[in-house]
Amino acid sequence: SGSYPSSPYNAIEVKGSIIAQGTQLQPVVVTSFRDDSYGGDTNNDGSATSPAANDWHKILIKATSSGSNLSHMKIRYGGSWVGSANSLTIEEGASVLQSNVVIE
Repeated sequence: SGSYPSSPYNAIEVKGSIIAQGTQLQPVVVTSFRDDSYGGDTNNDGSATSPAANDWHKILIKATSSGSNLSHMKIRYGGSWVGSANSLTIEEGASVLQSNVVIE
């Protein structure tokens, strides 16, 4: 096992479908590697680092995507990229159902 630092160029690119269905009490959370508030201290550094805006890039759902479903989801500390500040981008033509998606 090993760890790697968070990169502002880390992204999730969806060309097929993404199913992220949480509940109000247990949302699906996509966040910074430095965010210890969800999943614990995943980078094993104690409190040496803290999450911040732009820690990673974004979720990009391409136009070719169909059948995606995002519900009760939190997207945190993303948005880093030259000329872009979006943590979630859905291209025109993508088929995505979404409800209760929070971008923090």
